[in-house]
Amino acid sequence: MLKNTFQIMFHRLAAGAILPILLCAMSSTVYGQLAVSGTIVSDEGDPLIGVTIRVKEDLNTGTITDFDGKYELTVPSGSSVLLLSYTGYKTQEIAVNNRSSIDVTMATDAETLEEVVVVGYGYVDKKDLTGAVSSVKSEDLTRVQSSSFEQGLAAQAAGVQVTGTQGGPGSGSTIRIRGGTSITGTSDPLYVIDGFPLVGSNVNGSAGPGTVSESPLSTINPEDIESIEVLKDASSTAIYGSRGANGVILITTKTGKEGRARLTYNNSFGVGSITKNIDILSPQEYVDFWNEYYAFGVVTFNDQDRAYRDDFGNDLALDGDVIQTRNWAERIFKNSFNMRHNLNLNGGSDRTRYNVSFGYGRDEGILPGSFYERYSTNLNINQELANRLSAGINVNAGFVDRGGPVTAAVEGNSTSRSSLLTQILLFPNVQGRIRDAEATYDEDGFILSGRNGATFNPERQVESTHNFGNTVNAFANTYLQYAFSDELTVKSTFGGNFYNVNSEGAYPSDFGWSEAIGGAAFTNLFRSYGWLNENTVNYNKDLGIHRFNVVAGFTQQQSTNRNLSTNNQDFPLPGVSIDALESSRLQLLTQSGKSTWGLKSYLGRVNYTLNDKYLFTVSGRSDGSSRFAEGNKWGFFPSAAFSWRVSEEPWLTNSKTISNLKLRATYGVSGNNNIGEYRSLAAFGPTRAIIDGSIVGGATQTSPANEALTWETTAQSDVGFELGLFNNRITFDFDYYVKTTSDLLLNTPSPPESGFDVILQNLGEVENKGIELSLNATPIDRGDFTWNIRLNLSRNENTVKDIGDAEEILFNAPGPTSQDFIVRVGDPLGSYYGYITDGVYNYSDFPIFDGLSTQEAADVIRNSENPQYWDNFYTLHEGVVTRAGVAQYRPGMVKIKDIAGFDENGNRVMVPDGIVNSADRTILGSVQPDLFGGFTNDFRYKSFSLNFLWQFSIGNEVYNLNRNLGTTTAITGLNKLGEIRDRWTLDDPDSDIPGIWGLTDGGVSSEALSDYVEDGSFLRLSNVTFNYNLPRGFISSSNARVFLAVDNAWIISNYSGYDPEVSVSNNATTPGVDLDSYPRQRVFRGGLSVTF
Repeated sequence: MLKNTFQIMFHRLAAGAILPILLCAMSSTVYGQLAVSGTIVSDEGDPLIGVTIRVKEDLNTGTITDFDGKYELTVPSGSSVLLLSYTGYKTQEIAVNNRSSIDVTMATDAETLEEVVVVGYGYVDKKDLTGAVSSVKSEDLTRVQSSSFEQGLAAQAAGVQVTGTQGGPGSGSTIRIRGGTSITGTSDPLYVIDGFPLVGSNVNGSAGPGTVSESPLSTINPEDIESIEVLKDASSTAIYGSRGANGVILITTKTGKEGRARLTYNNSFGVGSITKNIDILSPQEYVDFWNEYYAFGVVTFNDQDRAYRDDFGNDLALDGDVIQTRNWAERIFKNSFNMRHNLNLNGGSDRTRYNVSFGYGRDEGILPGSFYERYSTNLNINQELANRLSAGINVNAGFVDRGGPVTAAVEGNSTSRSSLLTQILLFPNVQGRIRDAEATYDEDGFILSGRNGATFNPERQVESTHNFGNTVNAFANTYLQYAFSDELTVKSTFGGNFYNVNSEGAYPSDFGWSEAIGGAAFTNLFRSYGWLNENTVNYNKDLGIHRFNVVAGFTQQQSTNRNLSTNNQDFPLPGVSIDALESSRLQLLTQSGKSTWGLKSYLGRVNYTLNDKYLFTVSGRSDGSSRFAEGNKWGFFPSAAFSWRVSEEPWLTNSKTISNLKLRATYGVSGNNNIGEYRSLAAFGPTRAIIDGSIVGGATQTSPANEALTWETTAQSDVGFELGLFNNRITFDFDYYVKTTSDLLLNTPSPPESGFDVILQNLGEVENKGIELSLNATPIDRGDFTWNIRLNLSRNENTVKDIGDAEEILFNAPGPTSQDFIVRVGDPLGSYYGYITDGVYNYSDFPIFDGLSTQEAADVIRNSENPQYWDNFYTLHEGVVTRAGVAQYRPGMVKIKDIAGFDENGNRVMVPDGIVNSADRTILGSVQPDLFGGFTNDFRYKSFSLNFLWQFSIGNEVYNLNRNLGTTTAITGLNKLGEIRDRWTLDDPDSDIPGIWGLTDGGVSSEALSDYVEDGSFLRLSNVTFNYNLPRGFISSSNARVFLAVDNAWIISNYSGYDPEVSVSNNATTPGVDLDSYPRQRVFRGGLSVTF
C-alpha cells in the first residue's frame, strides 16, 4: 500500500515537472555540465554508505553516497573522470563518457580490509601489530554449519588444532593453541567474549553413564560473531597474565553501524546421513564363527552347538523361517533434518548504533531421538550520551534443549552401561533356534539382552532409555567511557554471567543393565555465576616520527560454581522414575558442592612506533588469585616485542615485487591458574562411621595442604615475518616458537607416615616448539572472475621435560583397558602405552608339528585329548618368546613382541630376553600430529561463487578401543569386526589375527595392544558451498543470496572407525580415544539470506 502511494505521488509530480527538467537538461548541455547519478555497491552487492565521489579535474566538486548507496553529482563535462574512495576498498577512477547514470561495484582491498585487529584491551592497526595473531572473519566462521563456533575454527587458523569429541548434535570440541601445556591442569584457551573472560573447558552434558561433552559457549550463535582473533604468542597473551598460557581467543560480536536500519534474515535447511558403515561379520560369517566355537556334538554347552544346525548337525538356512537376521545399522540409523533461522537488525545514527539478533537452530542426529535445539539472542547498543561521554551494553543469551541416547559412556573399566554404538555394531545380527535361559527375548523371539545386561538390543535401548538436558547461558557487559581529549580516554566496564546445565537420565527396570537393579535414574545440575569489573586508561600520542599508545588498568573478577547430583535405583512402579525420584527403594547419597574463586589484576601495555618502521611493545600484568595460599597469591607476567617494517626502508619502498615485509621477535611469560579451587588447602570429605551401634556422620581429611603451590608458568619466544608480494597479491606469514611450561602441578608420592598416597606439588616441565605458515594468494583477478587461495600449515613438537623424581606416570583411558597412557620424560603428552603384537603362535613354533603339512597338523589337534581345539596346549621350540604369567601355549594364540628386559639390578634394558613382561611395554603412538592445517579455494564469477574448505592432519594416531571388544573371540554373544573373518583357524593358519580364545589365552586382558592404535591421518573436504547473489531489488531487498552446501563432503583416511577426528575422554591426559563414539554426518543443505 505504501509503495503504491509513493508511485502515484511520483507520477503526478513527474507530470508537473517535465518542463523544468527539460529546461535544466538544455541548460546543462549549453554550458557543458552533466548531471550524473547512480548506486555504489560492494562486490557482494551490499549498498555502500558514505563513499566519497569527487571529480578528478576539480577535487572541490564531490559528494558521498546516502543510506542506499545512491549519489547525485553534477560534473563539469561529459568527459570528466570520477574518483571513488572508501575505507577497505580499492580507489577507482570511472570515466563519465557522457553517461548520466553510472552504477559502480567497488572491489575490496586486501591490504586495507584487515587494517584493524582486536587485541587484549584494545585495537591495533594490522601494520603495527607486533605479536602472532590469527583473525577469522564471520563469513569464514560460518562456512561449516555447526552448533558452536569452535568447530567453525577448524582449519581456519595456523597453530590452532580443533578436535571434535564426537559427531553427535551439539558435541563439544577440544582446542589446542600451539600444543598442550599442562598435565593435571587444563590446556584449554581463555575465551574473551566482548571483553568478558572465561575458560571454555567442555562440560559433561549427561547424567549418569555418559560422556556427552558440550562447550559452555555453545549457546553463542556463530551468526552473531563479527570476528575471532586468536592470540598465540606471549607478547599477545601476557596481557591476560595467569590465564594466557594456553592462548587467548577474542570473540567480537556484531555491532551497529551508522546508517538506516537494515533487516537481515537468513535460513538454511539440511538433511544429514551417516558417512560410513563399519565392516562387521555378516550373518553367515557370524554363524560360521559360532559353529567353529560350538563344534557339533563336541561343545554342547546348553545345546549351543544346535543354535544354527538341525538335530543332525546340518546347517540351517538363514531364510527367516527358523533363523532370523537383522541389520541393526539399517534399522536404527536414520536421515536427520537440520534447520537454522536468524534475524538481525542493524543501524544507527552518529550518536546511537545498535545491533540486535535472534536465532533458532535445530540439529537432529542420525540416532532416533537425538537432537540439539538452540534459541539465541544478542543485543549491542552504543550511545553517545554527551560530548566525549559514551556508554554501551552488550547482552548475549541462549537456551539449549538437547536429548537422545547416551553414547561413549564408560564408567571405570566397564562398557556395559553405555555401549549403544558398540551394540549397533556387535549385538548379534542373527538369532538361532536355541534360547538361553538367562537371556530375554522380544515378541518375535529375537534376543533382547544377555550376559546380565552386558549385551542388549540397541533398538530397544534407543526406545526405552531417557536422557535429556538443557542449558541456559547469558553474558552481559556494560561500559561508560569518557574522552578527556583526543589522546586520553578512560573506560569502566561491569559485567556478569550466568551458566546453568541441567541433565537427567533414566534407564528401565525391565531391560538391559539396569534391569538387575530395578531401573535407575540420575540427575545432574551445574551452575556458575559471576561478575567482572574492568577499569582502563588509554593514551594515544603522535610526536612527529614518534607514536605512542599506552593502556593501563585494574580489573577484578569473581565466580561461584555449584553442583548437585542424585542417583536413585529400584523403582517398583513401571514407567515411574525420573519424575518421581522419591518412589525409588534405593536412594544413593546425594552429592553437592560449592566453590568460589576471585582474581584481581593490574595491567599495562606500551606500544611505541618510530618513524612508522620500528615497532616496540612492552606489557605486563600482575595477578592475585584466591586459588593460592598467602605468599603465593600474586604473580607478574611480562612480555616484550619488536617488529621492523623492512618494506618501509627507502631502499625497498619502490620495489615492484615486495610490497610488504615485516620481521618480528617476541618473548613473554604467562600463567595458568585454572587448577581448581582450594587445592593449596587441606581438603576434607564427608564420611560415616558406626559408633555404639549407630551410624554417625563426620569428616575425614582427603588431601594434605601445600601452601607452596603456585602458578603453572609458560615462557614463550617467537620469531617470524610477514611478506607481501606483487601488491600483496601473495602474502606469507611465518612463525617459529618455543614454549616452555614449568612448575607443572603433579601428584607425587607422599611419605607413608603422612597418611596420604600423594601430594600436589609444582614439579614438571613441558615444552612445545613448532612452526606456522599462512599463505594467501589471488592467482586470478580479472574483473568478473577472481580466484583466491588460503593455506595454513602447523607443526608442533610436544615434549615432556621433567616430572620430578618419577620415571613415568601412567593413566587409564576410559573403557576396558588400564594404564594405557604414559607421561614420560622425552616423549609427548597423549602417548599410548602397551604391547606390540607380533602375529600369532603357529605350527612352526612347536616341535610336535615339525615336518607336518597344515592338514596333518590340524588333525593332530583335532585328535588331541580335549575336543575343543583351543584347550590343547603344546611345548614350544626352545628360544620362542614366552610371556610371564602364561604357562601353556598353542597355535592361534596372540604373540607379543619381546623388545626389552631387566638387568640384574632391575633396570630396564633395551635387549630382548625371550620373556614378555612389563619391560616390553612401549609407546605405541601419540595423538600429536606431525602436520595439520587447512586450505580454501574461493572462486567468484559475477554473481556466482564456489567455495571449498579442506582440513588435514598427518602423523597422529587414534586409540581405537572399539577393537578391544570387536576383536575378542572368547565371547560368542557378540558379533565381531570384519577382520575376524581372516582369523587363525586349524585349516587356514596363514593369519596374524588370533583365533578363538587367542587373546585371552595369550594373557591379554586390560593391556593396550598395538592393534588398537591406528593411523589417524586424514584429508577432509569439510565444506563445499555454491552461492548466487540475486539481482538487486529481489522482493524489494538491497541484497539477497541463495546457496547450496555440503558439510563433511568427503574424507580420505585409513582409519577403520567412523571418523579419525574423535576424542571421547574428558580427561586431558587421555586424548585421542575412540570408544562407542557418535558417528559424524554428511549434511546437504540450502538456504537464503536477504537484507532489507
